[in-house]
Amino acid sequence: MILHSSKLFEKFGYNVGTTDKELDFKRFGDHFQSSVESLTKYLHALPSQYLAVKQIHSNIILEQPYITSSTTEGDGIILKRSNMIGVIKTADCLPIVICDPTLDVTILIHVGRKGARDGIVDNAIKLFKSCYNSDISDLIVYLGPCLYFDDHIVFEEEKDGFDLKYYRALPPGVHIINNQQLYDEYITSRNVTEEDMKQKNSGYFDLKSFAVDKLLEFGIIESNIDDCNINTFTNLNCHSYRRDYPSNGLSATFAQKITT
Repeated sequence: MILHSSKLFEKFGYNVGTTDKELDFKRFGDHFQSSVESLTKYLHALPSQYLAVKQIHSNIILEQPYITSSTTEGDGIILKRSNMIGVIKTADCLPIVICDPTLDVTILIHVGRKGARDGIVDNAIKLFKSCYNSDISDLIVYLGPCLYFDDHIVFEEEKDGFDLKYYRALPPGVHIINNQQLYDEYITSRNVTEEDMKQKNSGYFDLKSFAVDKLLEFGIIESNIDDCNINTFTNLNCHSYRRDYPSNGLSATFAQKITT
């Protein structure tokens, strides 16, 4: 049920980790409610303490009182001295949990390419600095499972806005297809032909390195970053959009203050 738990966060009095494929947090899926109940029971909490947002690949981060329901749109949750369980749902994107244990402030963010490009990592760290006056060197970070560089193929337009050091191009017209249905839908949605695709470029994209570099630039101490080192595509205990679409589920990366 629990794929990985953070030992670093546990030392500071928090339950932080990610669920495996046994649970599925897709909002309208068959197993959503039972998954919420299983997770909250595991954390010795009630389903009413489960807190999530409707993720839209944005840079929006919301504090708990402004999340009125699971349909509130955003891609980040702020818990301040809270007994709630914050949850970010992913199936290849990068879930990040950042915490100031001294102030008991935790921010969970959903980092995909669009949110990363629009500055969601920057926004999270800036909130700690401007709203909570945190000492950045005190922050601890959990990096959950995500799609790794060697399995993260993007087309040329999807690298726009990123430094090219995070992108390794394939030869022109060469596209490594790891999900035929996704590839076919890409062609259909953009009304292009196979001949057009021969003129198009694609390559590998390193989302996690981009996010880590952002954290370090802001002054996060490298030893305070707990990377679970799990690739969602190759680890069959993970939900993976790239591997399993259209039948993929969603994992939950959670954060909870441990109470005694």
